[in-house]
Amino acid sequence: MPGPAITAAVTLLMSCTLLGFSYANPTVGLSIFSVSLTIGPIALISSVPLVLPLTAVGTALGLYKCAINIGATIMDPIVGFLLDVRDRCAPWTVCVGRAHFASAYN
Repeated sequence: MPGPAITAAVTLLMSCTLLGFSYANPTVGLSIFSVSLTIGPIALISSVPLVLPLTAVGTALGLYKCAINIGATIMDPIVGFLLDVRDRCAPWTVCVGRAHFASAYN
């Protein structure tokens, strides 16, 4: 059985493919996307106490949250610019937007 991180990556790829490159119902792609959004951060956050000593876990989780917020601050204007440059939404911009959403809002 694959680990949670691999499962999250595969389900994210599946959802991006369904949303960007097929005519399937968006509910299916968004449901698969929500599974990857649930599994991915849980695997990352739960592995912190396994790697670090317990005295440093609070600091590590605080730094993790800072990194997530900095990433959201930088990526929001970039994704907005990519969507504004084109008249329509290209499939690759859907994947960039979904990956940003998965990484920023966990």
